[in-house]
Amino acid sequence: RSIAENRGDYEQWLPELYQTANYLDLYIMSSYGEDRKFIQIFNKYDSCCFSGEFYKTYENEIKESLFTLNKGHFDIFLDDTHKTHKISDNALEIIIQSMAN
Repeated sequence: RSIAENRGDYEQWLPELYQTANYLDLYIMSSYGEDRKFIQIFNKYDSCCFSGEFYKTYENEIKESLFTLNKGHFDIFLDDTHKTHKISDNALEIIIQSMAN
């Protein structure tokens, strides 16, 4: 990150966390449970971070784990409607629809 005050996310500053759980574990824990779901939204052309389709390297593994556990839902939405680092109107609609269901 290019701005010194932008220290990133909490899990990026707590290395002890990864002695217990990695990112895939965190995604499963975020998704697991009765009537629980986790949707990751990525900006395909994000000018800052997490752009592209890297999620394809782990998406099926998370979904297979949740299928085995038989509780929870994980999905990914790739927003290709813009080329900036923002939450688009399109992504907001996905969020609202997800919360309504």
